[in-house]
Amino acid sequence: MEVFNLDIIPGKSVPVIHASQYDKGREFRANLFERSAVYTLAGTETLNVYVRKPDGNMVTLNVTNTSSDYITFKTTEQTTACDGANLCELRITKGADIIGTANFILDCEKSPDTGIQSASEINNLGVQVAGFVATEVANQYDSANVIFDNVPTAGHGNGYAATSEFFAIENITSQITWNESVVTTGTGAYKVGNMVFITYMGEIKTHSANDTLFSIPLGLRPPKNWRIAFTVNASTYGNLGILTGGNCNINQISDDTQSGRIYFSVAYPIA
Repeated sequence: MEVFNLDIIPGKSVPVIHASQYDKGREFRANLFERSAVYTLAGTETLNVYVRKPDGNMVTLNVTNTSSDYITFKTTEQTTACDGANLCELRITKGADIIGTANFILDCEKSPDTGIQSASEINNLGVQVAGFVATEVANQYDSANVIFDNVPTAGHGNGYAATSEFFAIENITSQITWNESVVTTGTGAYKVGNMVFITYMGEIKTHSANDTLFSIPLGLRPPKNWRIAFTVNASTYGNLGILTGGNCNINQISDDTQSGRIYFSVAYPIA
């Protein structure tokens, strides 16, 4: 088991953990900190680990040991299907509030073997249709490239098939004013009921505090200012806010001289 430290307050260096391509069941333990002080879970929070692979596919991982000062999780075969740097986030929520996030990198060493084809792997979608999964659900909803686990269907008892009738997804990407030349395959905005889901992959450039990445129209804005952690690369990261006025602005960035893409995903209720 590889052990590493995670600080739930943005601003520290992003840890890098290691695996080999196609590793399955590799276990990790993350010791939790808040501004370098030990952070202890109350046991009432919801915890998820989200993984964005280099090819854009998404994986969610089950978190265990959720009532102490550390968490554990295991990789699935899909988690490590791509070699290179996989962008990961531990997200801690309580009710509707995101009370902590921590980013890290899963570095997968390339295997000489030919393994499974990379795909999205989304667990408990009915509960976790948020964060990193939003774009993949909308883009690949009826595709065999998405693996749905424990997804109940409307009107089918205990069935587990995903149908677009059960999840009414509205593509609102064109309603957002994007201020950068975003990567269209990694950027999108979707409305599901009273929730908005945005996944963002921006332009390769330098960024500074107060930069506005995009603007959201009336009727799709959050009820309060929404703060999100983002990653550029293993050494550059920060946080931004989606404001009630509609702008998505960078609050802090660890290095405004590094050129790269900003990556993040967010889910929030509509005001």
